[in-house]
Amino acid sequence: MQLKERITSALERKKIRDQIHLITLLSSMGLLISIIVLVLLGLTLKTFMEAQEFLLEDERALSHVRFEHSGLQGHMQEFMRRPSPNKARDFQRKLNSLNETTQRLGDLAKDKHLIELHDKVQFQLGHYQERFTYLWDKFQELGLGLDKGLQSELISHAKKLNSVLKNYGDQTLQISLLRIRQNEKDYFLTNLSIMLIEMKQLYDGFLEELEKSNLEDFDKEIVADLLGIYYNTFIQASYVNAEIQQAKLDLEDSHETLAPDLFTWMERVRYDLANQKEKTEEKIQSLILFLVVTALLVGGAVFWAGRFVSSMISRPVANIVETLEALAQGNRDLDIPFRSLNNEIGQIAKAAEVFRTSLYEAEKGAVAEAKRQALVESNLELESKVKERTDELANRNEELNEAVEKLKVAQHELLEREKLAALGSLVAGVSHELNTPLGNALTVLTSISIERTIIDEAFVSSQITQSQLKAFLEYSQSGLELAEKNLARASSLVKNFKQVAVDQTSESRRQFDLKEVSEEVIETLKPSFKHHNFEFLTEIESNIILDSYPGPYGQVISNLINNACLHGFDGRPYGSIRVSGKLTGDQVIIVVSDDGVGMPEEIQKRIFEPFYTTKLGQGGSGLGMNIVYNMVTGILGGRIQIFSQPNQGTQVELRLPMNAPESHGLDNAMIFGQS
Repeated sequence: MQLKERITSALERKKIRDQIHLITLLSSMGLLISIIVLVLLGLTLKTFMEAQEFLLEDERALSHVRFEHSGLQGHMQEFMRRPSPNKARDFQRKLNSLNETTQRLGDLAKDKHLIELHDKVQFQLGHYQERFTYLWDKFQELGLGLDKGLQSELISHAKKLNSVLKNYGDQTLQISLLRIRQNEKDYFLTNLSIMLIEMKQLYDGFLEELEKSNLEDFDKEIVADLLGIYYNTFIQASYVNAEIQQAKLDLEDSHETLAPDLFTWMERVRYDLANQKEKTEEKIQSLILFLVVTALLVGGAVFWAGRFVSSMISRPVANIVETLEALAQGNRDLDIPFRSLNNEIGQIAKAAEVFRTSLYEAEKGAVAEAKRQALVESNLELESKVKERTDELANRNEELNEAVEKLKVAQHELLEREKLAALGSLVAGVSHELNTPLGNALTVLTSISIERTIIDEAFVSSQITQSQLKAFLEYSQSGLELAEKNLARASSLVKNFKQVAVDQTSESRRQFDLKEVSEEVIETLKPSFKHHNFEFLTEIESNIILDSYPGPYGQVISNLINNACLHGFDGRPYGSIRVSGKLTGDQVIIVVSDDGVGMPEEIQKRIFEPFYTTKLGQGGSGLGMNIVYNMVTGILGGRIQIFSQPNQGTQVELRLPMNAPESHGLDNAMIFGQS
């Protein structure tokens, strides 16, 4: 009986092993076939995607050809309108791009008719290139858009001839030369043939006037030779200009001739690409269908065979697996089934029971150890993060300190440049204003000196009369009075300029009269606007003595007045600027107002930002009002407000203390606008 049980048990174990081997073999075969099918499917899809990508690239290239052709026409017209080396390079680059794209697409052509069309397009592009090169050579020969060529030679010959005529002092010939030069400019602007006839008439007329002039024969020959060189150069330039006009027509004709054949060739290539795309898609679809059907058939066969064999042992294994999954979820009270079987499944069940028991015992100690280890790791991670944040904050603090130092240096440089620019403007204005009184004084004194020489000669020859002497004395008296007035005016200008210049180039602190310094600044600014009908009014109370910085204060008033003239009176030849000041308690209120165009609210919000200007590229730097804000709120220790409405003028109100702060905040003033 025991022998029978052992044999039965052995047979059962062998049967199970055979079933497992068969399942493994079938699974391996199914997996191998699935991998092969997936690899073939992937390669097929890759080939399809590559083919599609090539076709899409070719379609994009066709669209690019049409775009390049349209852009080529714009570059051609721009180049012919204003030729220059940059525009020539742009046009050549566009033409090369079009040529390369058509050449690449032409390599794909297999149809004979399509190859002939491509060859014709390439020939026309080559002819297009030759005509463009010829036109650019003629442009260079004439000198259009360049500092060389025939036009440069014309200018050089004309300057030489004009210099010679100036030395001879013959204004009639100079006027004739001006007419010839004007005719030259008109011809190159209009390209009218009648201008050549007029040039010949002006040339002959110049020679006739030269014969009638009072110049020596040798000088006449020099002038005639220079004019002949100029005229011959002009004739040569006119021939080149005529060739340029014909070359332009030829280039435009090449462009118009290219378009029909190019578009016909493009449509034919697009049709071939569409056919290739359709055939490729049909092939790929057929191959994918074959692979999918094969995979389904093989997979189905393997699936049903494996299911049939595995059902023999799947129930006990499934029960054991369910029990193990319950153990994994935390249920430790379940018993492992099928431990009584005398086969591999029974052995697996017994091993699983041993595992369950060991797991239950080990979990008790593992939970405590895991908690302790997690706490240690959390502490280490927290310390690491704290150290990283500390190092990061230290680095950020160092970078911020460096940035602040750089901003201070940049602000100081901007302030110094603005001061020097304002002082330069004052120097130019005052210098121009000094010319008038000094010139008048010099003229009067020179006239008196001439009269005195005449009186000296009469006195030496004993022919002087009492009436002559009396007239000389009266003339000298009135002349000296006039010279004295003009010199006093010049002295006043120099005095005002000297004080303003000293103040604006330094930041020294001193006591100063508000009205006196304000009027000095305005007087030094008036020469800069003498050609405009601007009215400057001052209404400042007398005897207001400030203990502050006159240089920065003058810079503020100068910037506000310049800003009003540049922006407030934009497009207007007249206007008035009023500077008023009054004492209120321990501070003074200064208002600079104008009756200009005013400003909207959005500009007022940004007016103190650095580099913000509505005159970018037209004389505005965007720093004037930013410097005003920093000086008023920094070194002067005051406040500034702006009140303005469109078409109602602008008022800038300054509130400054009578005594400026001892330690002003110029170094810490914001370079990027107010806070």
